[in-house]
Amino acid sequence: MALWQIGPISDMRLTWGTIRGGTPHECPYCHISLLTGETPGFCCGPNGSRLHDVPPLPPLPPEYNTFINSPDISSLSRVLNLIFSFAALETTHNFPNIPNGPAFVSIQGRVYHRIRPNHYNSAVRWLLHDGFIQDLPPFLSWAAIIPLPWRNALQNALISVNPFVFQLRQLSAISPSIPSAHLILRDTGTTAEIAAIMSYENTTQQQTRSRRLTISKTNGQNVSIPTTSRMWEPLAYPLFFPHATLGWGLHESDPTGVGNSNNHQLGDGTTQIWHYRARLLREDRFSILGRLANEYLVDMFSRNLESRLDYIINFESNKKMQP
Repeated sequence: MALWQIGPISDMRLTWGTIRGGTPHECPYCHISLLTGETPGFCCGPNGSRLHDVPPLPPLPPEYNTFINSPDISSLSRVLNLIFSFAALETTHNFPNIPNGPAFVSIQGRVYHRIRPNHYNSAVRWLLHDGFIQDLPPFLSWAAIIPLPWRNALQNALISVNPFVFQLRQLSAISPSIPSAHLILRDTGTTAEIAAIMSYENTTQQQTRSRRLTISKTNGQNVSIPTTSRMWEPLAYPLFFPHATLGWGLHESDPTGVGNSNNHQLGDGTTQIWHYRARLLREDRFSILGRLANEYLVDMFSRNLESRLDYIINFESNKKMQP
């Protein structure tokens, strides 16, 4: 009986941006380094057709220099974001418990985000009721592993450039004798950041438009963020979006249901996948804050599936209503 012998298997030599003839292997349009064998198109569309669909994010605030170059920032990025996140990541099923598994993010069930003004582990409560005091951060046991200068730096950065944080601090300073005071978060499609408007009328979340969010200091009602809201990303990931830059989604005056990027001047629509692809490939912060980027990927992939299912359900419902 003949025996088969397996010969040596050559190593895969895949590299990024291989230089040949003095020219790096990269996309000629967006200049992203390409892996061996890759061709332009995946990064910014055929002939760079998607290059300008998603505008670049504002530069990171100078306060980030305190931690952005630390060798530990990637592994601690999820915890740092968790402390300051204004929207809690929740699922309809328990998070899977994988003992001794690799450090990745795993979820099951439907995923959603909620603003919880009165929850003890909420950054919104930290601002509204605790005055952003460093001794009282959310997730106190987790916060203890983050160097205090890092927490101070991110806090100062958000106070400096985040309009949502500014308005929350204004709401916090209002006297309890004005219980009707609340914030209305809007996305009219005319600004690149979250628009937070102070209101003194007796308005509930049910009385506002479906794509607006209401935050009150007194009633503490939890507020769910719609899957197609452009506020999903800046509220959940302030470490990525300190300026509260709006993400992918539908604004109040968008009748198309197509969705767009956060550039109201261009007004170009783009799909979720192209939006996330542009963020991940062109913004250095996503590679620097690697552990948080893993969570962002899982969250956005789940969000994409949820949006597709909602579209199918709404499409079928509308079709049945037609004569």
